Amino acid sequence: FISKQHLAEYSKLSQEVMQSKTVSLMSQFEPTRADGSKMCIESQLFSSSYEGEACIVVFHRDITERQQKENELQESEHKYKRILEGSNDGVIEVDSSTRRIVFANPAICRLTGYTEKELLKLRVEDMHPKEALPFVIEQLEKLARGELPLAEAIPVLKKDKSVIYCHINGSTLEIENRSLVVAFFRDVTESKEAEEAIVK
Repeated sequence: FISKQHLAEYSKLSQEVMQSKTVSLMSQFEPTRADGSKMCIESQLFSSSYEGEACIVVFHRDITERQQKENELQESEHKYKRILEGSNDGVIEVDSSTRRIVFANPAICRLTGYTEKELLKLRVEDMHPKEALPFVIEQLEKLARGELPLAEAIPVLKKDKSVIYCHINGSTLEIENRSLVVAFFRDVTESKEAEEAIVK
C-alpha cells in the first residue's frame, strides 16, 4: 500500500519524466507490506513509448535491507559521537590523509583554549611547538600503527601559545571509507612539572 504523500510524489515524478524525457530516481518510496511492515523501494523511471503512445517504464528495487543497515550505522555513529563529546579527556579525530582535525570535543576545547570551529581549521602540526614536531609526529605515527600503547608527555601548543603536556593514546578507525585517527589527550602538565622539580 502507498501513502497519499508518496502517491502524490510518484505522480509528480512521472509527469517530470514525461515532460523532460529524462530518468528520475525516488529513493524514499516506502510502501506497506500486507503484514503491516514497511519496506523501502528505489524506483527508476524512464520515458518510453509503446505502440506509438508515450508511456513510462518503471524499475523497482527493494533496498529495505540496505536502508536498515545505513540507519543502524548512522545510529551507531551518533552514539559514538555522544560518548566522545561527553568524555573528560580531550578528544580529536584526524583525517589520516590530510592530518586535518575533523572532530573536537568540548574537553579538548577547554584544554587548548580554542573553540571547536577554530580547531576544525587546524592540522595536527598546528597543535604542537615547531621545534618538537619531528618527535611528536614520530610518536603519533607509532601510536596510529599500534607500535606504541601511549605517547607520553607530548607538548601541546595552546591558543595563547603556552605549552602544556599530555599523554595521548588513540586508534585508527574506518568511517565512510575514510581513515581517521581518534586521539585522547590527558593533561599531565602538573605531574610532569612536579617530577622535574624533584629531580632538580
